[in-house]
Amino acid sequence: MKKTTTAPLKWTTAQKLLAVMREEADSETRLLLALGFYTGLRISDILQLQWRDIMGDTLEVMERKTQKHRHITINPKLKKIISQTFQQQQPDFLNDYIFKGKRGPNGNKPLTVVGANNRIKAVFKKYDIRTQNPSSHTLRKTFALRVYEVNNRSEDALILLSEMFNHSSIAITRKYIGITPQRIKNVYLSL
Repeated sequence: MKKTTTAPLKWTTAQKLLAVMREEADSETRLLLALGFYTGLRISDILQLQWRDIMGDTLEVMERKTQKHRHITINPKLKKIISQTFQQQQPDFLNDYIFKGKRGPNGNKPLTVVGANNRIKAVFKKYDIRTQNPSSHTLRKTFALRVYEVNNRSEDALILLSEMFNHSSIAITRKYIGITPQRIKNVYLSL
């Protein structure tokens, strides 16, 4: 089985996408993207979120894959998107899942990973966002690349990301956000 690599978006592209989506009726998918871009959580953790989890200044998550506890301060821009979506959605209960499955009598069951990936691909296609293998992983990688860039592309940023993502080394983190291939390409171009 061939693995498919996903690439991050440039931060400006991610922000433009969120801005243009503000006017669309699908505020839920906009919030899905924003949570990925601003928290770096895996899609399996985002889909388990309930409204009560994101209504404060922080988000507490026990990651499903790693069983690692994450304490995330909610960025003010993300907080604004949460508020806008909450106003538009007006959920009945704060313990409702934010992203509910749309098919069948699901009641209060979360959207599946496949369903989330289908939404992401549809949005990227609709807005002509071009990236390698668009999926929920694109959101997490966009977050990682942004952290790396905001921290001056430093080794400290890679160490921080490596710890946040529970990678065994910063070499894996470099490869994860696509730095290694670019660095190799730059070596050849610098000769």
